[in-house]
Amino acid sequence: MKRLLGFVLLFSFGFLFACSSGSVNGEVVIDQQTKDDVQFNVMDLLADQFGMWDITINDKTASEIEVTVDHYVNGEKQEPIIQMSTVLDDSNKSRKLNLVIAEQVHNDESKWIAAFIEEDGLTSGETFAPSIDEFHSKTYSSISVPFTGEVGETIMLYSILVSDSEEPIATHTIYEDEIEEPQLENYDHAYIMTLKVK
Repeated sequence: MKRLLGFVLLFSFGFLFACSSGSVNGEVVIDQQTKDDVQFNVMDLLADQFGMWDITINDKTASEIEVTVDHYVNGEKQEPIIQMSTVLDDSNKSRKLNLVIAEQVHNDESKWIAAFIEEDGLTSGETFAPSIDEFHSKTYSSISVPFTGEVGETIMLYSILVSDSEEPIATHTIYEDEIEEPQLENYDHAYIMTLKVK
């Protein structure tokens, strides 16, 4: 299980803006920067679950980017753990930013953090939810990168599925088949992270 990141370092890692969309074209390009192992090792000390994506927005008409962490309990949708957005600047250039989503366990609670890190600023939000550390089985699934999407499209980035059963649980490949709500009834908790550029 990957253990990564903490909120304290979000300001310190401003140099993560070397977004690596390369030659991939699209209105929205999502990639991951994993070249610097030192960064990931330091982040690993501060968080229990972590995801970081490099986002390039090539559509000049896009004005806002939103991230949501939805939470399901035995298939029943709860209030989102995180739902936040940030306004995009009106530059004619490609806009690049990093998205960080992290979970830090504190006793029987988890602190969830999301942040959009831009070259000249940071937008972040945090909330608390029951800890998933006590469960026997966990499975993780992430989007295949580089990924191209469109403005207005809801993009599933990452999922965490948790069960109290001692039997292993199947991993869903979220970028091949969107997870439907009836499927989530098989899990005690499910966390689905999505991104939308508007």
